[in-house]
Amino acid sequence: LPVKKKLREFSTGMMAKFKVICALSHHPKTLILDEPTAGLDTFAREDIAEMLRTHMDRYEDTSMIISSHITSDLATLADDIYLINDGKIILHEDVDVILSDYGLIKINHSAYSDIDKTHIIRKRQVKDHLELLTDEKAYYRENYPEIIIEDCDIDKVMTNFVKGESYEGSDR
Repeated sequence: LPVKKKLREFSTGMMAKFKVICALSHHPKTLILDEPTAGLDTFAREDIAEMLRTHMDRYEDTSMIISSHITSDLATLADDIYLINDGKIILHEDVDVILSDYGLIKINHSAYSDIDKTHIIRKRQVKDHLELLTDEKAYYRENYPEIIIEDCDIDKVMTNFVKGESYEGSDR
């Protein structure tokens, strides 16, 4: 016979999975999750993400709002990202757009004066160079093949929105 565990004997990961299962068992139209994978190891986080993805695939009319600082989880679960800082929405973007269009230009001060800044969103001093966040990395790759342009993930976008300064020509 299987041994039945009492809830207080559950590991942190088992308890987190149990909570998600309980929340999903009601087939809610809107599910609000606050840090559902915080404090969990990689395997438990992946198990919870898989449960949530399966639920969303099965019940397409369900919406999920997830508050999390673990952006790698958000990238695999979310369609849209809202970045909130000091109670204000400072970015609302489709995850696929962030991953495909956003880039981080790493440039020295002398080269900075020579580039078109039309598509620069944020600027940040890092050690001896500038990091410029753009939502048009293809434009800069095509027109400035000599400069370094990294692909962005949600962490890089978040860091530059929060720690970078708004570029004077940007509306964000």
